[in-house]
Amino acid sequence: MRKIPSLLGASIALLSGATATVLGQAAPTDASCQPVRAALNALAHADRVRMSMTTFNGKPVSIEHIYVGDTLYSGTTSRHTKTPLTVAERVQADVERGLTLSTCQVIGRESVHGENASLFEAHVESKNPKAQSHDKLWIATRSGLPLRWDVDRAKGQFAASGSTFFSYGADVRAPAN
Repeated sequence: MRKIPSLLGASIALLSGATATVLGQAAPTDASCQPVRAALNALAHADRVRMSMTTFNGKPVSIEHIYVGDTLYSGTTSRHTKTPLTVAERVQADVERGLTLSTCQVIGRESVHGENASLFEAHVESKNPKAQSHDKLWIATRSGLPLRWDVDRAKGQFAASGSTFFSYGADVRAPAN
């Protein structure tokens, strides 16, 4: 069985340890997370996705994951590794790790890269209590897709914080390197 990095946790630690329909198997009675689960379901079914991590623990970084069809390209803007992996497989791996959403709420409306979005807060729970986080997620009003995900895991050995931005569609291409 191959080891699949997490989409929800710390993004390479946050992109690979961070982001996720399915993840939405939050407490069945927690309807507050339905819009977030719908956005993550849409993300899981996107064919071309770029996730660019811009900060990690308060420092600027340039790390990206690019999904084109059934291939993941991960690394920096100048060097990538290629892995056979879809966004849906990565999301499913998070579900199997026991990551769930709870207590989601809309806290505002903002623009991300010129696109209108609803801003949600969500608590991400895990089988591992040290891997829980309190996150913010910007969901595009028009497409329903995530545009930005900020992770704040303030405690324990997995303490991390960071921001990841998402882009989609024909402009997302496999890197040349």
